[in-house]
Amino acid sequence: MPIFGGIFGSPSPGNITFFDDPSVILHNTNGKYPQGFLTPGIVRQIQVVSQTIGDYSSAEKSLLSGGPTDCQRLQTSDCARNDWGSPNFNAGAYIQDDFRMSPRLTLNVGVRFDAYRYMGSDTFLNRSRSLKILKAIGSPYGRSIPNLPYKEVSPRLGMAWDLKGDAKDVIRASWGLFYLQALQESFWVRNRENQDIIMITNTIVDPAVGVGPLANFVLGQTPLPAPPLAPREFPAGGRTTGYTYDPNLKDPVTYQTHVGYSHSFLRDTVLSVDYTNMLGRRGWQALDLNPIINGARVLSPATNATFGDPNLLGPVYTMSPVNRSQYDALDVHFERRFSGTAGFQVNYTLGWARGHQGLADGNYPFGVYTQVPTPDGGLWNAPWEYGPTAVDERHRITWAGVFALPFRIQVSPAFTAASARPYTQYRAPNPSGDGLLQILGPDGKPAGINNARGIPLYNFNARTTKEFLLPNELKVSVFAEFYNILNRANFGNQFFGNAFSPATYNKPSGYLGGLGATSTMPNSFQVQFGARFSF
Repeated sequence: MPIFGGIFGSPSPGNITFFDDPSVILHNTNGKYPQGFLTPGIVRQIQVVSQTIGDYSSAEKSLLSGGPTDCQRLQTSDCARNDWGSPNFNAGAYIQDDFRMSPRLTLNVGVRFDAYRYMGSDTFLNRSRSLKILKAIGSPYGRSIPNLPYKEVSPRLGMAWDLKGDAKDVIRASWGLFYLQALQESFWVRNRENQDIIMITNTIVDPAVGVGPLANFVLGQTPLPAPPLAPREFPAGGRTTGYTYDPNLKDPVTYQTHVGYSHSFLRDTVLSVDYTNMLGRRGWQALDLNPIINGARVLSPATNATFGDPNLLGPVYTMSPVNRSQYDALDVHFERRFSGTAGFQVNYTLGWARGHQGLADGNYPFGVYTQVPTPDGGLWNAPWEYGPTAVDERHRITWAGVFALPFRIQVSPAFTAASARPYTQYRAPNPSGDGLLQILGPDGKPAGINNARGIPLYNFNARTTKEFLLPNELKVSVFAEFYNILNRANFGNQFFGNAFSPATYNKPSGYLGGLGATSTMPNSFQVQFGARFSF
């Protein structure tokens, strides 16, 4: 989605989002923009962030800048206190023991105890401006704050069975319950509403070109809305974005099951086959309680009746424990050792990773929005809202080895191949004001999360080392390291998916391993040389 202005972070001073790619607007290729950028109504959304005074809190400022706050630097008394209403803490303990049931069967039994609080005190959470408004208008999402348990117990069970008693054929199995501790960033955007001086975002959205409050907005001519200075409440008519918690919010949980078999052959060779299943439940998803339906925010009549203000609220995102996910994998491992310094291994995985929003991380707070808006958060459970994750690979195989050659030469190749990862294709901005609309399938329904696939991964690297012996047990090793020997551009699933931007649609947007110094995979063939002196 083309966005102009602001910074990539929060608090951003604001941003403007267009309906179409700037090149489409400039050249009027779709006939909607006869005056180019001076056409009224080309802006889909304007967001303006309020101006705060001084430091927000040490935790919040550190999250934004990663450095000391002004209050910390100047040692201002009480100014940089983390005001969550209660101290953050995290404590855990794990107890486990092995029980030898017979010479061939061993059980492992364990339990983990966790106690933590990152969300804030009940008194602090009840200060939420969004919660108070929802409670005043009678919304079921405003009835109370969530009652997250801060003490959790996770049992674990495992076994190893030596089939013949010679340690050559072993069956392994395990099961465990795992709670996910929520990230601080899941709470921060909501808890900033609970401070004395709040940081808010005013959001103005048009459902279509020339329809809505921005219908007559002309870029560069119509004044932008002024952000409020140090607000203590949501401003009248501000269309303020609200953030709150579902009263039924619980910590995400996963149930993990594993079964494996390994067989040892003669001459330092082993084969193992493993199956893993992970079920995710109560994953967190932000649902919009105040989307645009038929051109109007659904809570506008209620806020008008209660506060005399139909434009008090913009979108209102409640964090709800509705997501489910599942991961299944069959892993095969074969390894052969020729000596203590030479050998090779092959690993193959047949896997499926899928979930609501295309996520398997239950506490990730930044997923996609639902395709079909409703007053209770949208059709989050529709079939097209559940799909493969962005790292879903049907097949992956890796081969790596270390081989000793004559003349004290050692070669270490490594090869990886994997199926293409998915990405989502979109046809247009969603008139609800939240996200984008997926392209439609042959049945006229949304094609689904991560409906398209990029290109497969092929990556071949190698290292060659030559060792020279010197007197007095000294030696010098010179080596050459070769990366991406196939010189393949591994774009993976880094593709533009917006069909309404035809110039870039389904074209690469980056590389699977990233760009620049942070890249985890060479984007082209590279070689480097080095030496090591041992004494």
